[in-house]
Amino acid sequence: MEELTRVLTAVLRGIQQQPQQEAAAPVLPAPSAPINIPAFDPSKSDAGAMGWCDDMETLATTFKWTDFEQLCRAAGAL
Repeated sequence: MEELTRVLTAVLRGIQQQPQQEAAAPVLPAPSAPINIPAFDPSKSDAGAMGWCDDMETLATTFKWTDFEQLCRAAGAL
């Protein structure tokens, strides 16, 4: 759990440090089909928190999520 807290803290700090210009980026429409986010369950994963975070990064890249959208979706799976 400490590792997950450390990773999420780093993500939040990175979001806070982004230039304000990025905040003016156009809002993308919501996907037409729901995307299943893998629930974080350390007992079911050999990779632990870092593996789950890597999965979230892969999904974010695939679906072109903003950092804010990625954080919102990840928070729902915790």
